[in-house]
Amino acid sequence: MYNFTMNQSKVNFIHLCDAATIDGSGKLNMLGIFSIIYLQEIPGKFPKFTAVVSIGIEGKEGSKNILDIKIVAPDNKDLTVNPPIKTEFTTPKIPFKKTPTLNLILDIGNLGFNTGGKHTLNVFLNGKNIGSKSFDVEKREVK
Repeated sequence: MYNFTMNQSKVNFIHLCDAATIDGSGKLNMLGIFSIIYLQEIPGKFPKFTAVVSIGIEGKEGSKNILDIKIVAPDNKDLTVNPPIKTEFTTPKIPFKKTPTLNLILDIGNLGFNTGGKHTLNVFLNGKNIGSKSFDVEKREVK
């Protein structure tokens, strides 16, 4: 489930999926949304998944922001994501007082999981956790 911290900006949604695109008209398309990552063995690596994050950005036009994504294991240790998911952006000017939406498509490959269980993808904006998405990591049982 989502956990929101009340501040100027908020996460609209977070999904884990097989792939995502944004088309020419700005529509966000997601394929194969899931909440469980299955591995052949634990510990093990997952070849690729996509995290889609939509954030309503509020703040002074032109202000600089730092967005950071971290994935945390059940033991509260950060997983090593290479390269780290961190980016800087400037709050855009939007007409008619609308809240700008930042849609991020993050392809994460070859991520190692040392343990199974509930993991959490956390979204930080300027050092504040503005949202999270929990997902499970399980060993796939072969029949």
